[in-house]
Amino acid sequence: MVPTYVDFNALMQQQTALHQALLDDNLVMTLADGSQHSLRARARTLADLPGMFWLQLSCGASGLLICLLVLAPRPDHASVRAFSITGLAYLMFTCAAAVYSTRNLLIDGDLFRFLSFVNHTGAMLFSAALTSLLWNYPKRIGGQWVNVLAYSTFVLCVLVDTQQWVEGPATGSYIWVFGLFLFGLIGSGVQWWKARHRPIERGAVRWVLLSIYSGTFFFAGGMLLPAIMQVPPPARCFQHH
Repeated sequence: MVPTYVDFNALMQQQTALHQALLDDNLVMTLADGSQHSLRARARTLADLPGMFWLQLSCGASGLLICLLVLAPRPDHASVRAFSITGLAYLMFTCAAAVYSTRNLLIDGDLFRFLSFVNHTGAMLFSAALTSLLWNYPKRIGGQWVNVLAYSTFVLCVLVDTQQWVEGPATGSYIWVFGLFLFGLIGSGVQWWKARHRPIERGAVRWVLLSIYSGTFFFAGGMLLPAIMQVPPPARCFQHH
């Protein structure tokens, strides 16, 4: 949720400095009452990892497994390939987020930066593959240019985000993800219209929309839009109240 890449880089540098101080036994926490407490580093065991860590890993692994099971009997179908790529992307961003979102206090800044890169790359790849899926299932519409546009946008977004060519993550990553998400929604609307006289295909479109957008819509509305608009996410607002 940091507004600029300058803030992002400063956060990573701060994390590295604090993490190194913790490893050197030179980190002290001062509480509001003025008392000071020395902090000591301790390696976590598997038992120390919280449930949210395992939940994110299990969701990512389960999603990829489902996609691979769908891919196995029809590896040459364009929409099935796109669906399998969403599974890989899903595993990427959930596993990366599982590490830094469940840290106890600190994490090495270089590791944090790498995990953030994997998370952003996975999210963008997911949107690109989802766009390809929705423009290719149940019927291929728009032609090959849709796939070229989706994956070219993914590559360009990764370059913009990693090279920090714009002001901050909102314009370097999140708005790209949200834009492809909306373009995929347009594709599903076209699919719905073209299938209006074919009940089986229209039923397939309905179930795809329900299964995909029931989750991604809340993620886009609850995380991407607040990040783009630089306002607190709904969960944080609820916590403050």
